Amino acid sequence: MAAALQRATQALTVLAVVCGVSAVVVATQHAASGAGDGAEVGSQSFLRPLDTGGPSTAPSATVSSGPSPSPSPSVFSPAMPVPGTSVTLPIALYQAYLVAEAAQHDRQPGCGLHWQLLAAIGEVESGQAHQGAVDAAGKADPPIYGPLLDGGGAYQVIRDTDDGRLDGNTRYDRAVGPLQFVPGTWRVWGADGNGDHKADPQNIFDAALSAGRYLCADGRDLSTADDLSAAVLSYNHSQAYVDAVLKWMRAYAGHLDIVPSPSPSPSPSPSTSPSPSPSPSPSVSDSVPPSPSPSVSTGEGSTGPTPSA
Repeated sequence: MAAALQRATQALTVLAVVCGVSAVVVATQHAASGAGDGAEVGSQSFLRPLDTGGPSTAPSATVSSGPSPSPSPSVFSPAMPVPGTSVTLPIALYQAYLVAEAAQHDRQPGCGLHWQLLAAIGEVESGQAHQGAVDAAGKADPPIYGPLLDGGGAYQVIRDTDDGRLDGNTRYDRAVGPLQFVPGTWRVWGADGNGDHKADPQNIFDAALSAGRYLCADGRDLSTADDLSAAVLSYNHSQAYVDAVLKWMRAYAGHLDIVPSPSPSPSPSPSTSPSPSPSPSPSVSDSVPPSPSPSVSTGEGSTGPTPSA
C-alpha cells in the first residue's frame, strides 16, 4: 500500500497547483494504440488498455486559467458524455482513483484495472460524490444513501444486515457512499484505502479500493472485452448500466479537466452586528467548456454491488 500511495502521489505532483483552489488542470490521456482508440465487440465498444507496463500515470497536463449482481436493474438515467468534449473530475476523487489503481496493480497486476473504470462507476453511481462533495479525508459530505431496498419500485427486498450501522436503517438495507455499496457486500469487500485503519463506504479512498478489488474478482482480466463487461455487470445487473459505464470510461480516457473539489460550507459564526453581503465567489474557469451533467442517480437510483445469496 505504501508503494502504491507513493506512486500515486508522484503522479499527482503535476496537479499540485490546484490545491490552492484557483486553477483548472487540462489533461489529455491517450490510449497506447492512439488517442480514444477502442475495439468493437458486437454492438458495444470497450477501452483498450492505456499502457502495458503497469498502472497508468497522471495524464500530461498544462494549467489553464480558466460486488455480485445487484437485486434489479438500476433505475438511473445518467447524462452521457458528449463525444469530442472534455469531461471534468474533482481532484479529490481523481486522487482516490489513482491510489486504488496503483494499489490493485500491486495486489493483482494481471487484472489490468485502470482508474478510468472507477471514475466511470463513480459518475454513474453518484455524479462523482455530487461533484466532489467530500471532506479533507475523502468522506462524502453530506453522506450519500440510495433508496431503501424494501421491494418498492424496481427493487427487490433486502432486509437489514448491519443493524443500520452503515445505512441508518434497521429494517432494510440500502446502498451507501460514492460508489454505492450495500452493507452485505461491504462486509466482504470493504477495505481501508487511505491508511486510517478504518473501512468506510462513505470514504472515496476506501470505496475506490474496495470497488477495484470487487471488479478484479474471479481472476478477471479487464483488458479483455468479455471480462470488462462481466465485471461491470456484476456491479449492477443491467446492460444499460454497463453501456453507460463503458461510455464514461472512454470519456475519462480522453480530454479531462481536473478541477478543485468544492470547499465545505463554513459554519455560521454568531455576530452582534450586520455583516456585509459577501462578494460572489470567483469562477474556477471562464474558458473551460462545462462538463456533462452528472448522473441523476447521485446515489439514489442504483443499488450498487450486492452479496451473493
